[in-house]
Amino acid sequence: MVLGIRLIVAAATLLGACSAAPAPEQAPEQAPGAVETPQVRGAASTTPARPGSAPIDRVTLGRTAVALVDAEAGCAVRIGRTVHPLGIPAPCRLLGRGRSAAAVVEDYGAHGRVAMVIGPPAPATDYNPAMAETPADRCASIGRAIIERDGRVALGEVMRSPAGYCPDIGMDEKFYYGIAHARPFAARVPLS
Repeated sequence: MVLGIRLIVAAATLLGACSAAPAPEQAPEQAPGAVETPQVRGAASTTPARPGSAPIDRVTLGRTAVALVDAEAGCAVRIGRTVHPLGIPAPCRLLGRGRSAAAVVEDYGAHGRVAMVIGPPAPATDYNPAMAETPADRCASIGRAIIERDGRVALGEVMRSPAGYCPDIGMDEKFYYGIAHARPFAARVPLS
């Protein structure tokens, strides 16, 4: 019953979040011999990542290595030397299935590979007494998918569901399937 309700909420979130993606921002060219430092690519400007920003977590989607990092704007992903803000407050983590599980990456062949980043633990007011989760489960109320297809990486929409993303419980595979199949890849926020 709880799983069915979660799937309905997740599907409604996915379908309600469909909107036109902004045009990708072009990175400025560097002068020959310049030392490249990690940069955060945002909608309006390019700002440096936090000094000493070590990866929080890592995942490989297809042939693309993605590192989850802490940036000035909150959580971000680093691909190569470029840092892309996620629009999710820190702290964040990649969603797995179970307490010590590695990040879940679901592979849908031509539709791509999907991993999910979740934000900080939800406040106690976000937990529904009718659901099985409690604040001890450290569920997040915000998350965002990272999708890779044919060597290109894109972001799904920022999704909100009160205490809906639980790292100790994980998400059903149908949730990832919905993300991979919800919108054409070209309509997502491109990163590479």
